[in-house]
Parts: sequence; C-alpha cells; structure tokens
Amino acid sequence: MPAIMDQNLMSPLPKNGKENVPAAYPCCICDHRAQAIPRPCRLLEARDSRSIVTYRGFMSKADKARLCAEIDAFLSTPKLLKGPQPTWRPNGRQDQLDARWPVEETGGIVRAHLAFRYNRVSTNEPSVSLIYQRRKVCRVDVKPKEEWDCNPPQAMKLGLPGQVFGPHIHRWEHNREYVLEHLPPDEWEIPIKEAISHSTQMLGHILAFICDQCQIQFTSEQRDLVPPSREDLFR
Repeated sequence: MPAIMDQNLMSPLPKNGKENVPAAYPCCICDHRAQAIPRPCRLLEARDSRSIVTYRGFMSKADKARLCAEIDAFLSTPKLLKGPQPTWRPNGRQDQLDARWPVEETGGIVRAHLAFRYNRVSTNEPSVSLIYQRRKVCRVDVKPKEEWDCNPPQAMKLGLPGQVFGPHIHRWEHNREYVLEHLPPDEWEIPIKEAISHSTQMLGHILAFICDQCQIQFTSEQRDLVPPSREDLFR
C-alpha cells in the first residue's frame, strides 16, 4: 500500500477578525444558512466537531483516492478495540470529557482509534467518531429527537432528507464520494448524515452501534462504558 504523504499535526486557523469573509451561502437542502468559510491557508479551521479540515502540505487527488481506497480496505476487515477501557480527560469546554480508544488490526497494527466526546451536564448528547490516519471516517451523534441538523445537497441522490432529527450517523459509504469529488484534495469532511433509532442514547449503545457498522469487535466488558465522575477524574 503506498505511503500516505501527510501525517503532520494540524494547526488552528488564526482568528484575527480581519479575514475577508464573503456573505452567507446556502449550506444545505433546507436552505439553512451559515457563514461562509474563509480559506486563507492550508490549515485546520477549528470551529467544532463538524469542521472542514485542511492539512499542511500538498495532497493530490490521486493521493486522496489512494487514501480513500485504504479506508475502504480498513473498514472491510475485522478489527478489535485494544485495552479494557479508554482514558477520559477534560477538554476544557463546559464540563466536556474526551477519550481515545485504539483500534487494533491483524498483527497488532494500530492506525485508527475511536474518539469520544461526552458532556456530563447534557448527558444526552455524546458523540463517537472513528478516526483513521487523523481523518474522520464515521461518526455517531446523539441529539434530542426534536433537534435537527442539515444535510448538504449531495444527500438527495442517496435518498436522505435535507433535515435529520435526533440521533444520527455519518457513514463512510455516504460520504466517500463527497470527500473525494466535492472537496479540494487537502480538505476532509463527512457532513452527510442519516437518522438512527431514538433509542440509541447511552454511550454503550453508541459504542456497540459504531463498532457493528465498522466491523470492530468488542467484549461485553468493553461495552460497559461509563465516563468517570468529576471526583474520580480529579482524584
């Protein structure tokens, strides 16, 4: 498999308030509008978990196509969670916790991990992403059933609605073409989402769901995933 060119860490886009930002643009089928994204350089714009991510250095479309093919192969082969439980850490934002759980392939290779985000105040909104070589390839978000998010126009040909309510998944098979054909070679985003059962609420449910979708094996002990309390975290 060809080596992937860009493995550097990403840096935040400076926010000096002086960027020449265009007017608003329609960001999705339902005509929800958002502020346009300035792109003065090849850096990460760290807005939130739904950021468009750009990378230092140059990646050609051919390089990106090879990476997408590598992700296809990675997702199609059995994998397992490495270790009993992930390590939780505060991320400095409104009582949120983050955690990483390595995903091990055959031969002990680790090129991916599950990334968890959990808010101990709004416990009904956890999120779990599968990260491969620093790129998100799948994500499950839990939202209240009355809360909605927009899909981009490309979701229409997949038969997905312009608005998605409640818990949802960003599947790789829905976003692969978007990543490869609708973004510049050095950008990465998986915005197309599909609603899932409203019963998918707890971290253990989300863990089992994303593992089943991505062929990641796990044990019953690993599924019993409980973030630490504030007292345990700072003990």
